[in-house]
Order: sequence, then structure tokens, then C-alpha cells
Amino acid sequence: FEEAIQAYKVQIDEIESVMACDSGTVTTANVGATLSRMHQIFVVLASKIHTLHEDIKLQKDFYLNFRKVLYKDESNIFEIRKKGRVMSQVCPTPFSDSTGLLRSNVSGS
Repeated sequence: FEEAIQAYKVQIDEIESVMACDSGTVTTANVGATLSRMHQIFVVLASKIHTLHEDIKLQKDFYLNFRKVLYKDESNIFEIRKKGRVMSQVCPTPFSDSTGLLRSNVSGS
């Protein structure tokens, strides 16, 4: 896990160095090349983070099954209790709140 985080940090540092490079001479070619490189790096990072997220979900399921078998405990320790209700943890997606934002922007206009 720590190795993955270190790799992400290196890639983020690379993005920052690309952004800082040639800050004095800005041309359309530089901007296009920089945006293209940043896009490539973000896609790679998103792919790695997605893989890590899937691995964590597998570990979570494995642990819940382990508790079920070993301790005969059917409870899900990863659920959030809020005001007496049980809510499952749901990871946000890039579009999870877009409808709420659209509604607030439309009603505010």
C-alpha cells in the first residue's frame, strides 16, 4: 500500500514539475503539450487508484466473510450508523452529486 502511495506521489510531483516548467514562455504548443501530458498522467493515476479501490473492496469482503465463519458474526462493521438508521458506506463517484448541483444551479438562476 505504501509503495502505491509513493508511486502516486511521484506522479503528482511530475505533474507539478510539468506545470512549473516553461512558465516564462507560454505558447499554444506548450499549453497543448502540457495538457496532453497531464491528461496521460491523470488517466494512469485514476487507473491505479481504481485498481487499489477494487483491491480494498475485495479485502473488505474477505474480512466480512472471515468474521462470519470464525466468529459467527453476520454484522457489517463497515456500515455507518446515523441517527438510529444504518447506512452503507458508498464511495462517491465523479458524477454522484452532479444532479444536486444542477438542481441548485437551476433553482438559483
